Amino acid sequence: MNFVTFTGLPQTFVCWFSRVGDQLAVIGGLDGKTLQTLQHDLVRTNQALHAKARELARANAELARLATLRDTFFGMAVHDLRSPLSAILQNVELLAEEGGDPAVTADLQTAAELMQGEWTASCAWRSSTPGTST
Repeated sequence: MNFVTFTGLPQTFVCWFSRVGDQLAVIGGLDGKTLQTLQHDLVRTNQALHAKARELARANAELARLATLRDTFFGMAVHDLRSPLSAILQNVELLAEEGGDPAVTADLQTAAELMQGEWTASCAWRSSTPGTST
């Protein structure tokens, strides 16, 4: 006979029926083999759960390591790009201020504005990214 206990675990009883006079007697007890099988299944399931938890912890640690590497790389890239862009931006602004051909001056001013916007965006990314500094 199978049923579920108050803990929600299945339980098996082995029953024997015996006639005692004009009545039927039921003699039974826990099926030890089924109980032992359930305990072994529970242990194996817990071991698998702990193995998955360790695997997840390793994956999270690797993800954190890769995020740090990414932030370091982007930080270096922003720094390395900022220096030459600053020099180019200054030269473009000087050329634009000198005057000359209005079409060239307008193009230089547009280039300076675009470069200034890119430089500002890279600085904004760097200052908003954890683990980097300007």
